Amino acid sequence: MTGLLPAHSPEESNASTSRWPRVFAVACGALLCTFLAIESRHFGTDLRVYRESVSAWSKGVNPYVVNYTNGLHFTYTPFALVVLWPLRLASFQVTEWALWFGTIAACSISTWLILRATSRQESGPSWWSALAWASAALLLLEPARSGLSYGQIEAFLMLAILVDALVIPTPYQGIVIGIVSAIKLTPLIFIVFLLVRDWRSALRAGASFGAVTAMAWLVWPKESRSFWLHDVFKPGRVGGVSYAGNQSWWGVLHRAPFLHTGSLAPWLILCGMTLLIGTFVTWRNVVLGAPVQGLLAMALTGLLISPISWTHHWVWVLLIPPVLVTQRAAMHPAVRGMLWALVGLTVLAPYWWFSSGAVADVLNDSLALLGFAALSCWTVCLLLLGRELSEQSPSKAGLTPVTSAL
Repeated sequence: MTGLLPAHSPEESNASTSRWPRVFAVACGALLCTFLAIESRHFGTDLRVYRESVSAWSKGVNPYVVNYTNGLHFTYTPFALVVLWPLRLASFQVTEWALWFGTIAACSISTWLILRATSRQESGPSWWSALAWASAALLLLEPARSGLSYGQIEAFLMLAILVDALVIPTPYQGIVIGIVSAIKLTPLIFIVFLLVRDWRSALRAGASFGAVTAMAWLVWPKESRSFWLHDVFKPGRVGGVSYAGNQSWWGVLHRAPFLHTGSLAPWLILCGMTLLIGTFVTWRNVVLGAPVQGLLAMALTGLLISPISWTHHWVWVLLIPPVLVTQRAAMHPAVRGMLWALVGLTVLAPYWWFSSGAVADVLNDSLALLGFAALSCWTVCLLLLGRELSEQSPSKAGLTPVTSAL
């Protein structure tokens, strides 16, 4: 009887298993393309602002004194105008689809880099698995999905930061982070990550940022004066600071129960405390050989202390599940629970459920508050781990127990 049954070799079994990521990637990709086909009729607001800003600049108009789509302003650096220049070379529809597919590719490569950095498999991660998760995340997670809808470049900035931190050889690390910070200021927070890992990389980041900014000032002094001497000090110029989409401490302090005018002193205190906590978590993870976790902690820190962190800036949550799945044994259960809760929150997006009322006052701040709670929990768990290790003998406090207990 056994001879009548088809025999399956291990190779055939592995081939069958490896088909599932491909099937899932194709299915999610098809759903995502359907969503994009529908979405293209409605949004692309930020992409329109990019194109209109570059168009005005090419005509000799100072792009910082013009109102664009929906009364919005151009809020990036003068150097960003050069980077965004290709977005006006084709029609809006063609550019929008190109940006969408570029975003999908950027998120897929970012996911693959995370899997490669955290996976222990010799064969390395599957590109199909990375594409499958990225496509699913762009559908399910509100920050990733809204980034697509608005035509944002956050996914490209995230990819550049990961390439610098995880791919580029150590003697050249920091240069890319400095350059992308000269496009949009929010990546500057990752200089702290570089500082706790290799201070020379932090110096290179600062030098490249300064060099690119100085070059832009020399070539475009009028635009540089407008941005660096005036607009950079006006967070409200980006949009409504109290808007529920601003999930940062500055946004929280401009919403009920606080005054809509905000308060500088509490914001500075919260930012200082968050930076201290985030830096500790980042440093401890780097010491324990978990730089990817340090990058995530630094991303959460930057999102909280930035005056403006629209929900699509929180695209970094897209990388949390791959880290949690591949680093399950290397993270404390409480930290895993908090990070999974953060991902779940971005699926539900309760900060958009109500526009007014007591419930809205609570939910409107939910992403920022849970992000800070996750960082705080992470800090406590690492402190407790450090205490446990200090009580062990040196022979028992090696790397293996540390990484398995984190």
